[in-house]
Amino acid sequence: MRILIFAPNGGVSLSTGGGVNLVLKQAEALAGLGHHVTLAGFHALPREELERTHAIALPTAVQILPGTVTTAYNALRAVPLKLSAYNAMFDPRFVRWVEGVLDRERPDAVWFHDDIPQVVLRRRPRTRVYLYVHYPLAGRDPRTCPALTRSTAEAANDAVLHALSPLSVVAHPFEVCEGVWTNSTVTARVVERIWGRPGNYLPTYVTESGDGHEGGPRERTIVAVGAFSPGKNYTTLVEGFARARLPGWRLHIAGHERDRRYVDRLRALVARRGAERSVELHLSPGRDELRQMVAHADLAVQAAQFEPFGLALLEAMAEGLGPIAYRGPFSGSWLDILREGEFGRGFESVEELAGCFEELASDRAKVEKLKAQGRDRARAFDKGAFVQRFEEIHGVGPGAAVA
Repeated sequence: MRILIFAPNGGVSLSTGGGVNLVLKQAEALAGLGHHVTLAGFHALPREELERTHAIALPTAVQILPGTVTTAYNALRAVPLKLSAYNAMFDPRFVRWVEGVLDRERPDAVWFHDDIPQVVLRRRPRTRVYLYVHYPLAGRDPRTCPALTRSTAEAANDAVLHALSPLSVVAHPFEVCEGVWTNSTVTARVVERIWGRPGNYLPTYVTESGDGHEGGPRERTIVAVGAFSPGKNYTTLVEGFARARLPGWRLHIAGHERDRRYVDRLRALVARRGAERSVELHLSPGRDELRQMVAHADLAVQAAQFEPFGLALLEAMAEGLGPIAYRGPFSGSWLDILREGEFGRGFESVEELAGCFEELASDRAKVEKLKAQGRDRARAFDKGAFVQRFEEIHGVGPGAAVA
């Protein structure tokens, strides 16, 4: 079977992020089942860079359509505030590109991620269409998700995109698709609210890369990984760490520099709290730097109030770090990964986070127990189950029924 998979954000960007990570895992799984798979992204990193960034070696049966990171795309990422990949949908070249890919590939099945471009309604492919939703454009509205935290510019940009969404994405994907899948219960709830049905739950998987001690002893280090933007709630994390006053402990925050003004605010906060020697910001680190950072750490924190899933936290748990996540109704890390406290700690305020840090720092046995809980939970997100579900969806396995 020839399967075409479009990049997240309706096909716009095949580059970094948890959504792309799942796309590569999906392609790997389908190729392993004997399918010929083509990945398509309007802006796509070269194959070698994708594999290096996501630590995934794609089978030869996976083809990546020739893609380049254009000058315009680089310029967009260099803007000192976080915009949206959906902005690219209004580039006339994007519509022509989608049409060309569908006409040229003529696949047996097409997977879109997050949303389906409106052009598909005009040129409906004579094939099965599926949708996997990490988080949809229509959900980026505070009336749908009150936990959204964005800069003023980002919120204004999202409001414009939301208003123009009938021109860019399909309004009712369930009418177009044979099946809709979601990455988390947070996304499923939003999907049900905006499209009337929750879709099927199919989370990603993680694997352990060894014993996790290649970088040396793990002691008194906390890490948080995710793009530098207001939605990641790093100000609460820095405040909680500073208030806890933990002698000898360090906090490392790593991620893509998506919002320079936010980075400046964080640096000012670190200086104001006198924590320059214990808090370090790692801007756009490489994979090796991240691996070493995790190898030295004890605890991982997901501080965002809105996080549809939380792959960075799950990956840290697979490497033996004890998990702490924001406790709230729009935190997939709390609801799906930690199962509301069964496999990790939660917090809602600066004071509660500081208290959690103080408690763990004073009792090494509790840290070790939390780390063991995290690693055990990460093993539940199994590659075998992930592959089997795609086997069933495409009718080559024992349970081939599709909703």
